[in-house]
Amino acid sequence: GWVDDLRVEVSAGDHLKVKVVELDKENKIVKVSKKATEKSPWPDCAKRYVSKGTYKGKVSGVMEYGIFVNLERGVDALVPHIRFGKVKRGDTVYIRVRGVDPKQERIYGRIIPKK
Repeated sequence: GWVDDLRVEVSAGDHLKVKVVELDKENKIVKVSKKATEKSPWPDCAKRYVSKGTYKGKVSGVMEYGIFVNLERGVDALVPHIRFGKVKRGDTVYIRVRGVDPKQERIYGRIIPKK
């Protein structure tokens, strides 16, 4: 899922399984990913989330270009901002799925009023 700062999730001294995703020898920077070591939920997403389906999720991030809504661990939908109202991280919302692209690992939708 969406994590702004991994230091909130783990502490110094914790052991994690990670994958090296980038190695910059010139600047002595190593970028690692914990998510890259976990089983991807995306191959089956098209079966669980269908176009025109309505699903409950939790706002996991708010960016200039849209809102991320977490539907399950590792699966976030990207939705446009709400015209009348605001949401913040942690809010529970309902979304209507407009499309699922498992190859790109993306779900698109829009926030709808709660039932």
